[in-house]
Amino acid sequence: MSSRRLRVPEGVQDILGGHCRTKRRIERDLRGLFDGYAYEEIETPTYEYLDVFAHGGGEGGFDSAGLARFIGPDGGTYALRPDMTVPAARVVAARHAGGVGVRRISYVGQVFRFGEYGGGRHSEYTQAGAEVFGSPSPEADAEVVALAIKALKAIGLVSFQIDVGQVGFFEGLLDVVGSRCDLGPGRRAAIMEAIDRKNAVGLREEFAKGYLDAGGVGLLTAAEGLYGDVGSVTSALGRMELGERSREAGANARGIIEAVKDYGLGEYICMDLTMLKGSYYDSGFIFRGYAQGVGFPILLGGRYDGLTGSFGKATPATGFSMGLDLAMAALQRQDGMSPQAVGGGPREVLIGCGADAKAAGVSVADGLRRLGCRVETWIVGGPTAQGGDAGLPDGTDAPRSPNAGVGGAGAGATGDIGAYAPTDGARAWASRNGPTSGAAGAAEWTRIRGLLSEAESLGKDIAVYMAGEGTALAFDVPGK
Repeated sequence: MSSRRLRVPEGVQDILGGHCRTKRRIERDLRGLFDGYAYEEIETPTYEYLDVFAHGGGEGGFDSAGLARFIGPDGGTYALRPDMTVPAARVVAARHAGGVGVRRISYVGQVFRFGEYGGGRHSEYTQAGAEVFGSPSPEADAEVVALAIKALKAIGLVSFQIDVGQVGFFEGLLDVVGSRCDLGPGRRAAIMEAIDRKNAVGLREEFAKGYLDAGGVGLLTAAEGLYGDVGSVTSALGRMELGERSREAGANARGIIEAVKDYGLGEYICMDLTMLKGSYYDSGFIFRGYAQGVGFPILLGGRYDGLTGSFGKATPATGFSMGLDLAMAALQRQDGMSPQAVGGGPREVLIGCGADAKAAGVSVADGLRRLGCRVETWIVGGPTAQGGDAGLPDGTDAPRSPNAGVGGAGAGATGDIGAYAPTDGARAWASRNGPTSGAAGAAEWTRIRGLLSEAESLGKDIAVYMAGEGTALAFDVPGK
């Protein structure tokens, strides 16, 4: 058998167990956040005509080499969607041709783009985002920035930063430099790349080529420092000789940042006027979200007023999208947590019961599930799934003190054992020292030790032993 049948291709991944549950929890929380802000969720096709992506925005669209393309049964050329913003713009242009008004749209879906390996980015990943169509106001821009910050907070991130810029600022600055120097397309592109990557060495190499005069070098050198808090960047702008386009772009970025402060979120914002286009359709204000421990932006956003025009219905638009794979990587690195621990998921419970207590065990399990636990049941005192005996043959020692922590606090302070009514899982407290003494008690402790061993191997938090029809004993699992 070919070894490839057991592997997945480069750039894609299996998402399993706790990692998958965390991802679904994040998706659910983001959907709830967007819905609370009255964003209407949409779901677009996984694939569309190639022209939707290859020629969107009238600027060439996405690099065709990065698109997953195929020929359909009708002979047409299709592509798996490389992002969610372009389909959202198509929906607005197609469905609201008589007048867009202001529409708020959100989405959570898979996107496909080759050539984006490393740092947690894959050829297939989940993108979540929100877009506002029909409003040219900086207030709409501030809303999507605030929503992006709230989205990062909602998924559990603490250490992150949002950099806000304006593509018109640096383009205007190069217009001024180009009016004084021989600044052809190749030189302009080299300068822009060095500035965008904050590559001081690369910028000095361009200076050394001699095509910039002293004034051009001075402007570009000053522009390198246009990053940080709003006050320091504004002070630096006041000392620069700027054209009208750059002045307006800088004022636009400052105004949006001030509006974000009205949401009480100014602490997460930095101003970065050296930031250039992230996507081909960016047209003005832009922003990026960075998290500690991840070398790529986990969130991109901004204004893209020309995008719907490529579908025949021009309307202003602003929004953001987040890569959930990178966001989850940031969550893991934030506190060194495993994917299973990220987000504090539901308690993992293993219930053990003898054949005579199976019905009661099933009832207790259902009650715990209603309390939000994830519950498996296991028949103790009989064969295990691995074919061995569930009990430990010489296991007469009692496990460590039982803990009644399933479902809430209360018994832990008294040392009582947690007991759950088998009818509905409601908690009662029984002051018991454990199973009965003598030979029957030793056999019962052996079963409990076997149950704890199995629970530990399965990564459970709590083991529950059905001591009888009316009582369930809850134990902390060793190592949890």
